[in-house]
Amino acid sequence: MTVWAWTDAVFTWIAGKAPVGTAGAAVVDADIAVKGYHKWLPETVGKRKIELAEDVLADFHQVRDIIAWARNPGGFGGEGGTRLSAEGEDPDEKSMKDSYHRTRERLHAEAEVFSRLQSKKYRAIAYFGPDGAKPFQDLKENRSCCPRKIGQDHPGLREAMNSRGER
Repeated sequence: MTVWAWTDAVFTWIAGKAPVGTAGAAVVDADIAVKGYHKWLPETVGKRKIELAEDVLADFHQVRDIIAWARNPGGFGGEGGTRLSAEGEDPDEKSMKDSYHRTRERLHAEAEVFSRLQSKKYRAIAYFGPDGAKPFQDLKENRSCCPRKIGQDHPGLREAMNSRGER
């Protein structure tokens, strides 16, 4: 057998096996792609969970500061002035009731922050399960009862609010 005949036989044999090699390479590539996907997916979901948790935590800190500011007893001129005064209310009583109403006004002024935080509730449930809703529910319950509780520790104000039908 001559060198050329032998070379021709080898190349013919290799050409016959090329589709098998191509198929093998495709299988290896597919395996690498699947393994890469299984590595990428948890990292991406984990990254999204972390981003959501950071975002929600920052909003809860902002809400904490808003509540602390709203409860601050110091006030500025005109705060609490949106409250409707009862007829015959003396100036001292009006000033006291306006100072309690100031907290309501401050919380109402920051309603957008509370809404933005509550809008993240369902994403938190999706990522963290039903336990992810508990902090949101606690905040909603505390915030919704907060304006009703304002002034309830002051007997004179409580009586005045009850006589006017405010609770």
